[in-house]
Amino acid sequence: MNNNFIGDLSHLKDRNSELLSNLKCKKLTYFKWYKDIFMTRVMQRLDNQQPFWKEKFLARLPTLLRDKVRNQKGETYKGIIPYENLTYGELISFTQKEGLKICQDLKLQKQLKKKNSIIMQKNWDLFANILMYLLFRTLLPTKPKKSFKYFSSFH
Repeated sequence: MNNNFIGDLSHLKDRNSELLSNLKCKKLTYFKWYKDIFMTRVMQRLDNQQPFWKEKFLARLPTLLRDKVRNQKGETYKGIIPYENLTYGELISFTQKEGLKICQDLKLQKQLKKKNSIIMQKNWDLFANILMYLLFRTLLPTKPKKSFKYFSSFH
């Protein structure tokens, strides 16, 4: 009866494989979208618990996040990440934690850069003001002071 309404689903499986193989997370801001789409597509497959899908999940992340997750997990498991023992939940949870750390680091770097540029601008303004003061002081002719002589009418 389902075939009457939906039709043959084999072409959807092929399309699902194609979409899954081309899926990539280019920026950290797209992580939630990438995770949701990847999990939806991979769970529709019969071989969804194979370790290469978990490895592929990490391989398609942005370079900074991917390398950080691999390094941290590699340290935890002494070099080789046992993808067959990791669940998708553990992998995603750890990836999210590392992603948040990266975002916080980038945000702090941006704030420091902004703060340093403000300090540099203030220093530059102060320097310019001092320079202008010195230039005007040396270039403008000074008026001679008038000496007041007190004449007394008693002379």
